[in-house]
Amino acid sequence: NCCISGLISDRLARICTIIVLFYLNICAKLQRSISIYEKDIGQEILRFC
Repeated sequence: NCCISGLISDRLARICTIIVLFYLNICAKLQRSISIYEKDIGQEILRFC
């Protein structure tokens, strides 16, 4: 049981890390692509990032 729960938590930790990195990558791309006209919308989106 300890081994199984250890493996599951390790996998979850890896999945969470991948999701966070993917999310941060999207946020970085958004920051780069925001133009003057999109700034208001962009700021709203970036608040969630």
